[in-house]
Amino acid sequence: MKLSLPFYTNALFSSACALLMLLLPAQVGGWLGWRHDGLFVALGVALLGFAGALCWIAAQLPGRRKWAGLATAADAGWVLGTPLVLVLFGELFSAAGVVLLWLVAAAVAALGAAQWWVMRGQPA
Repeated sequence: MKLSLPFYTNALFSSACALLMLLLPAQVGGWLGWRHDGLFVALGVALLGFAGALCWIAAQLPGRRKWAGLATAADAGWVLGTPLVLVLFGELFSAAGVVLLWLVAAAVAALGAAQWWVMRGQPA
């Protein structure tokens, strides 16, 4: 597998999620069962920045290995943060929203694992 593929794939997924939050925050809130348009817009902006960083990293692999590690750690943080959000705020989400959060976490986990997999044999 080409080193950059998981990073570009993650950038595409992050961009798609970001655009949904930016362009359709009320719809996203409807899916989750929790309306907070401002939060979704802010998260969309942050995800677009993350997607841009992933593209920047992917364009110069393996030279940006340390940055690749940080991006992969950020994905792990997202995945590990999902159960924490659900424990602390789970009552705010609909049943479908909880499923959607777990599906996004699973996708992020798969992308992060793929990033780790391609980078594991690269020199520091």
